[in-house]
Amino acid sequence: MAFSPELTAFLIAGITWILWRLSRNYVLRSPLDNIPGPPPTSLIKGNLGQVYYRHGWEWLDSLGNDFNKVVKLTGLFGHRMLYVFDPVAMSHILVKDADDVYDHPEWSFQSIRLTLGPGLLGVHGPHHRKQRKMLNPVFSVKHLRSMTTIFYGVIHRMSNGIEAEVGDKTATVDIMEWLARAALELIGQGGLGVSMDSLGDPTPNPLADSIKMMIPATADLSELQFLFEYFKYLGPSWFKRILARLVPSATAQRLRRAIDDVEAESKKILTEKRAGLEAGNKDVVHEFSEKKDVMSILRM
Repeated sequence: MAFSPELTAFLIAGITWILWRLSRNYVLRSPLDNIPGPPPTSLIKGNLGQVYYRHGWEWLDSLGNDFNKVVKLTGLFGHRMLYVFDPVAMSHILVKDADDVYDHPEWSFQSIRLTLGPGLLGVHGPHHRKQRKMLNPVFSVKHLRSMTTIFYGVIHRMSNGIEAEVGDKTATVDIMEWLARAALELIGQGGLGVSMDSLGDPTPNPLADSIKMMIPATADLSELQFLFEYFKYLGPSWFKRILARLVPSATAQRLRRAIDDVEAESKKILTEKRAGLEAGNKDVVHEFSEKKDVMSILRM
């Protein structure tokens, strides 16, 4: 099959542009090359395998011992990155110049939007300011102080659960597991007004199980998160879902199922409470007026 000269020229130009975008970091020098840093361990992934390794704390700690407070790392296809742990520089990056100069990279917003939707953490600019303004009363000192009863209740249940696990014998307790369960329950009680983990009853909770599945799956795919910013060019959400089902990765499919389950369970909770309010259900109205969680405050 023969291509027209115009189509051939277009294909050659497109392929050339893609190859240049992928290889230019290996060819061109950057001012960041003057900053010392560890050599890349992979030609394609650079140091990302070390940065996002779940048990790579010793390597991250070695950066502070072997280099200065600003270290140059290598990302995908030779992209230069800075690993900063200087307090003054971090103050400028995270606080003083966060909105004007050091905005979060687009891939971080896309990553959050893909997993949690376009909420407060997944948007920026006017959309972020609008949502933050809506949530300001919820995160006021007065309201946070009123939520201490929720926190005390969860912590007491966690303490009772640990005591029940130990009993009268000497036992090794995985405190991190208990803290993770308590944190998830605090999010459920403080954010949605629902219990995700009774911290005693082993009955499974679909929403909690999906969230627990989502976090490690996201961590396993963290080396590829820099590609997320290009997902917005793949079309509408329904088309992205079709493409996601075709990805030949067990981890990606596990993450996809977890995201779908979290969305379905969250919509179910919201629909049930909204239906109760619209129907004038006294129990639901009383529940919204008494509870201190984020969703109840916003709905009331």
